[in-house]
Amino acid sequence: MIRLSPFRPALPAIDETMLPENAAAAAVRTSLQSGAVQAMRGNSLATTLPEMGGPVQGLAIWRQADQTYWLQFRDPVNLIRSPIADDQRNRIYWTGDSRAGGKPVFSYSPKVQQGGSVFPVSWQYLGIPAPANAPTIGAVTVGQQAEGLDDKASAYVYTYVNELGEESAPSHPSNQVITGYEGFSIEVTGLGVDAVVAQGRVIESMRLYRVTTTTQGLGDFRFVAQIPAGQGSYTDTRPDELLGESLPTTNWDAPRDDLKGLGLTAYGVAYGFSGKTICMSEPFLPYAWPRDYELTTQYPIVAIGHYDTYLVVATTGNAVIVSGTDPAGMNMLELPIIQACASAQSMVCFGHSAIYAGTDGLVMASGASAKVVTKGIFTADQWQAMNPASMRAVNWGDKYLCCWQSGDKRGGFIVDPGEAASGIVMLDASDWFAGWHLDMQTGAVYGLRENRQVFRFADPAAGLMPYRWRSKRVLTPSGERHLSAKVIASSYDNLTFRIWIGQRLLFERRVQNSRAFSLPNHSLGWEWQVEVEGTDTVRAVMVAADQDELERLG
Repeated sequence: MIRLSPFRPALPAIDETMLPENAAAAAVRTSLQSGAVQAMRGNSLATTLPEMGGPVQGLAIWRQADQTYWLQFRDPVNLIRSPIADDQRNRIYWTGDSRAGGKPVFSYSPKVQQGGSVFPVSWQYLGIPAPANAPTIGAVTVGQQAEGLDDKASAYVYTYVNELGEESAPSHPSNQVITGYEGFSIEVTGLGVDAVVAQGRVIESMRLYRVTTTTQGLGDFRFVAQIPAGQGSYTDTRPDELLGESLPTTNWDAPRDDLKGLGLTAYGVAYGFSGKTICMSEPFLPYAWPRDYELTTQYPIVAIGHYDTYLVVATTGNAVIVSGTDPAGMNMLELPIIQACASAQSMVCFGHSAIYAGTDGLVMASGASAKVVTKGIFTADQWQAMNPASMRAVNWGDKYLCCWQSGDKRGGFIVDPGEAASGIVMLDASDWFAGWHLDMQTGAVYGLRENRQVFRFADPAAGLMPYRWRSKRVLTPSGERHLSAKVIASSYDNLTFRIWIGQRLLFERRVQNSRAFSLPNHSLGWEWQVEVEGTDTVRAVMVAADQDELERLG
């Protein structure tokens, strides 16, 4: 007797005769969460992106007011949104865009959507380098000493400020100048915006800061004035008691020009990498990347992601994790697993883990450890046949959804990170996409075709697509014949039943109700395999010697 229920995913690494009870030899485009075989919804066309003079490999949704815009890129970029609550500018940041020379860039409303049909319409380089030259001291009026106070020594630095109020690190300080405390006048010259900094940025103003030194030591640089970017000098007459805030941007470097893998933690820290260097921003300030926060890995970095309070850094050798919430005090640990990252686009972040394609399978980092979660699902040969370097994946309903390409062959699979050992569901040709995007606002996943068409994957509003689920090879005792079968389903609109003996298809039938049906008389067989295909939900399949035995099976 053969009774199949509940139904399990596929385990391609295991011989079909040795699969666990009710595991599948093949499970194609089916949902098995409930234990029944259920059809998935089809993919529906969401939009066709406009021509942009080259292939499109990256996409994202951006919303402003009541409008939705599709962003498109020639490269598989990493994009984050503003960590600022209720950001009226609706800022976005991304890395990996060849149109910007690979530099990290940002845009905001209205520059994302205004003046064009290919979005984002325009962008600027992320971060503001410090002024290259120190200010100089021009004409000086010494003024008078204050009673009981020595003369004071003053020096100046200045910073750049863009149109969003973002401020650079300071210049080198000017030479010191000695004045009295009252009635002094100091002309600060040599101010201006470097041509290199102005390129690709909008610098609107400069902020001037002054430090006062005494025999007791060095004080803070404090705000003097904000002046237009085109003004080359400023005359300072402001007494110490009227100076403003202390300089906040002392170590706020611009991000490295070749920053890649941009991401954002729940604590507002943007992160990325450059070569072997892990880079982190000031919390909630994605334009400020202090070099003091950087960490170095042993091997070149391929991809970086995060979960909980961890960054997982996948390299060409050992993976490492970086733990903590304050970028000034993060701890780095090399994981005891040698699994080089095969594809940067395979890195997917979940709330509890991060997963990437390694040399031997999918590597899942969680807590302070990592393991190959597909070790019992794919053999080494099966894994390499899928060309892990081509893998690109996305978080679909807390499942790992992945596409791959090897020569002319294309495929994909779905695995549940929480139950990875139970197996996978394979995808068919209609599910292959050149790129993915997860809409965090709705949870919808979109796939990008090579012809610029964008589809919503498994759209709840689309029709059901046929699945195919095939059982393990069931070894039956010698001398037994199975002559009766039935299928218990929720409906019988589109359901086909098949049964094999060995490699030979014995029987195929369109099932239309729950009544038992006869199988043809046949020669004795050792290995039996059952398959269902269609769109109806199947709860159980039973095969027995006769109908009486089927009744005993239930």
